Amino acid sequence: MFLRKVFKVIFFTKWIFQKPEKKRILIFDRVNSKLACKILNLSNYAVLDARYESINLYVGFITLLNTGYKNYVENYILNYVKLTNPRIVITFIDNNPFFYRLKKLYKEPSYLSFQNGMRDDNFSISFSKYIKEKKIKLTADHLFLFGENDRKRYSKFIRAKVHIYGNIKNNFFYNPGRINQKRNSIIFLSSQSSVTSKAQSKFFDLEKEIFNYLIKYCKKNKKKLVFSSKYSVNDENNLRKHFDNGSWSFVGKKKKVKSFEEIKKIYENLNKCFLVFNSSTLGFEALARNLKCVSFDKRLNSLDTFKKYPKEGIFWMNPQNYKEFERKINKILKIPKKKWIYGIKKYSKKFMTHDHKNNKTIKILKKLLEKD
Repeated sequence: MFLRKVFKVIFFTKWIFQKPEKKRILIFDRVNSKLACKILNLSNYAVLDARYESINLYVGFITLLNTGYKNYVENYILNYVKLTNPRIVITFIDNNPFFYRLKKLYKEPSYLSFQNGMRDDNFSISFSKYIKEKKIKLTADHLFLFGENDRKRYSKFIRAKVHIYGNIKNNFFYNPGRINQKRNSIIFLSSQSSVTSKAQSKFFDLEKEIFNYLIKYCKKNKKKLVFSSKYSVNDENNLRKHFDNGSWSFVGKKKKVKSFEEIKKIYENLNKCFLVFNSSTLGFEALARNLKCVSFDKRLNSLDTFKKYPKEGIFWMNPQNYKEFERKINKILKIPKKKWIYGIKKYSKKFMTHDHKNNKTIKILKKLLEKD
């Protein structure tokens, strides 16, 4: 791991010699930032690369001069923030615990964190371990979270003002007038990115069982089936070996970051199909958009450890066999739209709520930036 990091820094890192410019907005970690800033109408911002995409040699020298090699990376980040002198520091990678230490190290800016994925018990375990090892408290000024379940989870580890506004991407691309679900197309939303990873193998087994059921169901009912995933487009042949034979399409992840228009198209396509998922964020986003969908996740309780869910509910089920699986899909497809929306309302607030076009979030950002 260390040698890989050194190799990356030597051959792929951009080296910057100038002193960082002062900016009103500093983004902590480049990942997810370009699209998010466009969605939130943020401009004229600086980016602090937390994954060595770039290294500022001026900041590196100042850090070495002032504090030496001790806690070098942490002090480098702290000095970068100070030199940029922003009013707000934002991260769209909410599960990096170090971000929540910055407030105590440098109090001047407001620190904002945006949730970017569903969090289960693994999030709680990792943050609990980090706090115990470092013997510190984690803080921020504002946390923007998906649903009420997340308020309970995050508040156990991070002290901050919490806003339950849903996912900023989902809020932005949600257009009720463009939703037209067809009964003859089903998309399976995979939440896994590797077949060989030991950490994901048991979760892949769950997806394998459900997707094989889907292959059988779509063949029987003459429906189109799409496997949509985080797997690379190059993994298709290997992935197909794990599933039963059938006529289905594969949509994988490309190396190149998706453009704004490509992401918009993804949401438009999802609005046209019946969706099946385990614990995919896109699945819970669909719930917030009132789309008919179903979760066959045996781990549903790990997404909300404060409530025990029965075997079956309006949008979920833990099927023991294909017959139960088939019955559940047919049942949801037959539910009248008004009854469906009424039935999922209390659950969508728990897992994924909605802030139309991020109006509430943008209002808070404007207020913070106008602050003297």
